[in-house]
Amino acid sequence: MATDTEKKTTTQPKRLARAKVRRPETPEEIAKTKADRKKAIRNVAISAFAVLLVLSMMIPSLASIVTGARNAKAASEAQNAITSGEVTAEQIDAMYGSGIDELEQTLNESPNDLDTLLQLGNQYLNWGYASSAYVSDENAATHSAELFTKAREYLDRYLAIENDSDVKVNRALCDLYEGDITTAQESLEAIVAEDAECASAWANLGMIYEMTNPDAAALAYERAIAADPDDEGGAKSYAQSRLDALNGVEEESEATDESADAEATADAETETTDTDAESTGTNN
Repeated sequence: MATDTEKKTTTQPKRLARAKVRRPETPEEIAKTKADRKKAIRNVAISAFAVLLVLSMMIPSLASIVTGARNAKAASEAQNAITSGEVTAEQIDAMYGSGIDELEQTLNESPNDLDTLLQLGNQYLNWGYASSAYVSDENAATHSAELFTKAREYLDRYLAIENDSDVKVNRALCDLYEGDITTAQESLEAIVAEDAECASAWANLGMIYEMTNPDAAALAYERAIAADPDDEGGAKSYAQSRLDALNGVEEESEATDESADAEATADAETETTDTDAESTGTNN
C-alpha cells in the first residue's frame, strides 16, 4: 500500500501539468490570463498588510497570502499550527517547501513562465514570513533572510519580463517583513509616484505611516479606497477598517480631552466657590 508521501508524489505532477501556463494565442485569452494573474498578485499584496501591526493588534492570515489551492492549503495548515503552538521551525520548512522543487522544475522547462515565477516568489515570501516567527539565533535569522532573498530573485525575474505595480508591492513586502521599513516605504512611495491607482501600495503605505504620522496614514488609506472602489483586491475593506480604527482613536482622544477640560472647569468652579465662602466668612 502506498504511503501518504507516495500518494502525494504520484498525484502532484498532474496538478503541476495543469498549472503550467502556456502563452494564449488569442487577444481574449491573453487578456483573461493577465486579469487572472493580476488578481492573484493583488490578493498577495493586500493580504499581507498587517505585517508590523501584528506586533500589537492582529495576525494576518497566511492562508490568504499564498497563491494557488495547494499553497493555500499548506499556508492554512501552517497558520493553524503556528497559532496553536504545535509546530516547529522544521515543520514550517516542510509545509512551505513541499512544492518548491516541483515549481522550480516547471520553471526550468519554461524559464520565462510568469505564473510560475509569481508562485515561487510568493511562496518564498510567505515561507520567509512564517519562518521569521521562529528566529531565535543567528542560524535561524540567516535562514529567514535567505528565503526573502529567494523571493526577491523570483519577483525581480518577473518584473524584468513584465512591469507590474502589485508585483513591485510584493517585492517591497520582502523588505518590510525583514524590518527594513525605510527601504519598503521608499519603494512603495516610488510605486504610487509612477502608478497613483495602485491600491495595495497606498494601503501598505498607510500601514507604515500609521506608526509615525496618523494624518498621512489616513490620506493614504483614503487613496487606497478610491483606487479600489469595488474592493476587488481587498484594499478598500482593509483601508476602511484602519481608517475606522484611527478615527476611533481620535474620537477617544477628543473625548478624553473634553473630559479633562470639563474636570478642570469643575475644579476651577469649586475653588472659586470655596474662595467666595471663605471671603464671606471672614467678612462676617
